Formats: sequence, C-alpha cells, structure tokens
Amino acid sequence: MGKILNLQYESPKTHRQSTGSMEIKNQTKNSADLYFYGDICSSSWDVWQNEDMCPQDVADFLNNLNGVQNINIYINSGGGDSFAGLAIFNILKRNGAHMDVYVDGLAASAASVIAMVGCLDGNTLHMPPGAQLMIHDAWTIAPGNANDFEQLVIQLRKCDQSYSEVYASCSNDDMTADQFRAMQDAETWMTGEEAAGYFKNIDASGEQIAASVDSMFFSKYKHVPASFLHKPVPKHKTETLIIHDGVIPSNISTDKAPDDTAWSKPTLSDFTDKQWGDLTEQEKRDIAGHYAWAEEMPPDTFGNLKYGHHDPKSHKVVFNGLVACAARIDQSDIPDADLPKVKAHLEDHYHDFGKKAPWESDDDDNSDSKAKLKLAKAKARAVLAKSKI
Repeated sequence: MGKILNLQYESPKTHRQSTGSMEIKNQTKNSADLYFYGDICSSSWDVWQNEDMCPQDVADFLNNLNGVQNINIYINSGGGDSFAGLAIFNILKRNGAHMDVYVDGLAASAASVIAMVGCLDGNTLHMPPGAQLMIHDAWTIAPGNANDFEQLVIQLRKCDQSYSEVYASCSNDDMTADQFRAMQDAETWMTGEEAAGYFKNIDASGEQIAASVDSMFFSKYKHVPASFLHKPVPKHKTETLIIHDGVIPSNISTDKAPDDTAWSKPTLSDFTDKQWGDLTEQEKRDIAGHYAWAEEMPPDTFGNLKYGHHDPKSHKVVFNGLVACAARIDQSDIPDADLPKVKAHLEDHYHDFGKKAPWESDDDDNSDSKAKLKLAKAKARAVLAKSKI
C-alpha cells in the first residue's frame, strides 16, 4: 500500500481541521479503516480533541460495519485511561474480523495494549522504521487518607498485572507476565525490530516514517524520545509541516498569595541561576507549572511559556498576575482552540479568590462559550480523578 500515511495536524495559525478522527474511512465491501490518533479516554465526557477516543466510539464504529471482514487500524497515540485501553482491546479482539494494525508513530501506554490486537493469531502488527511501542506502570492522581492510598496501591498493581497478562498472551512463547511486569516497571520503549523480539506477528519492514504525537500524558513519562516531542522539519516542499496545539501545564501549586501581592513578569533568573539548556526535564516542567500555556512539554525554550500567574519563589497564585494575564488573553499568538482551555484554567483561579474573570458576566451564563468553558473545567477535574496509564 506504499507509504503508510502522511500525518497531518491542525496548524495553530490557520487551525484547519486535522486528519485524525475515528470515522469509517475507505470502506469497501470487505474492509474499513479505524484511526486512533489522540488520547484514549474512558467516555465521551473526557474527550478534549476530535482525535481523542473512548470504548463506546469503537463499539459504535464496529456496529456500523456490515459484513466487513478486514479492518485496518492506524495508531499514533501517547496513551490514556488504563481501563479504556483494556476495553478497546477486548472489543476489537472479539470482533472476529481480520485486523492489520499500523503504528504510524507511537503506540504508548494504553494505546500499546490496543496495538496488541495486531499480535493476535491471524492478525499483523506493522511497525515500520521510526515507529515505537511503549509499556509502563499505571499512574494516578488521587486524594485520600492512608487507608485510601493502601487500597489504591493494590488497585494499581492489579491494573499493571492486567496489562502484563495481555502482553504475555500476545508474546513469543518464551515471555511471561512477570517478565513484562519488569519491562513495565522500567518504562520500556521499543522499535519494531525490538518489539518483534517480545511479541508475535510483528512486521518491522516498510518505509521510514516521521511522526510527532500530541499527548497530555507525555509529561508523566520518563524516557520520551525527542522525535515525539519536537516538530520535524519537512524534507520536501510537498510535505506538510507537523504543528501541534499547545499544552496547559498542571499548577505548580493551588495556594493563594495575599490579594494585594505585587506582580511583575518573571524572568528565567527569578526561577533559577541556570541556563534553560542546563535544566533537567523535570525542572523545566516545574517552571512551566507557573504558567497557563506552553508550546510543548517539556518546553523547548523559556520564551515558549505564556500567561505566568504563580510567584516564582513561593509558587503561590498571584491575583495581580491573573489580572495581567486577562489583559493580554487575546493578544498572544497561541492556537485559537487553546484559548478556552487557558481561560478555564485562569477562571478557576479567579473563583478561588472569590471573583469572576473579566470575560465572565451574569448575562452570558447561558451562552455557548460559557457552556464550553464549564465543560472544559469539568473535564479537567474528571481527568485528575481517574487512574491513567
């Protein structure tokens, strides 16, 4: 079938629609194509982008196929909800159609267990040069007391075990679930040739691919290859430059500074005496947590951070910093689709101070934009409460 895919994403300048979505494409009497080009979510409530998908999407997709015996599955995903990944694997596994799975860039975490469908008997997992598979332990963010966390550890271990059992069921005969548990614990990244040493039915041939992935989970992984974090430059004029939307960093702190705390735009020297290039990835992410938007994670440069509102020393939220952000909210050249997320982030802080953001008013409580902001905030809180892998 020639070159597997020429991947495209939205441009933050024009914001044209990306090609990634889960819909019936190229359907013929005997085949159809299925795409996983975003994060894996537990339900449609958690979906941030058109590319993000959940088990119900997959079930609906399959239910709309009549008599199709061959399904081509394309994956370029940084992962997502652990149980959603397992559910999708099982939904696809019991479908009965022949499946060719193509890793067009990355199948990481929850997406890696979906990719295992290609390793089942009768199917094929295609991983051309440049593609990677990543497996690791489950992680989560949760509140609670000591008893709650003791139970949480048990639940996370069971989740890890469930994944290792899936990997073992799709592996070469000499691999056990315990061996995969060790690989998960080490956060293991594999090329197609390396994966073929562990899993069956892998085709590592094909043309070299260059794909970048936009995932909210990359900040949680320790060994993300640079090729997945940076935007590759096209080799030919006819190729499409791969550009992504930005990232809304997690708060470095939710503590509030006194309302009258003065604010001035931070410089790198306010955070550290090091040069940006000398910082560790974690140090860069910590600094990013003082801002409401980053071009990527970890940020490539300090200048790629926008809308600072946390004090560099105490890390507390500064109200006058929020005011400064609000004054220039529509002036920065960030993607249009990121503005509602930035506003939702800042709006939560305004509410912590018992105030409304300037773009809020009593008159627009029922407006479409207000509803979208409320939904964005609800989704963000839901994500923090869920176990992710």
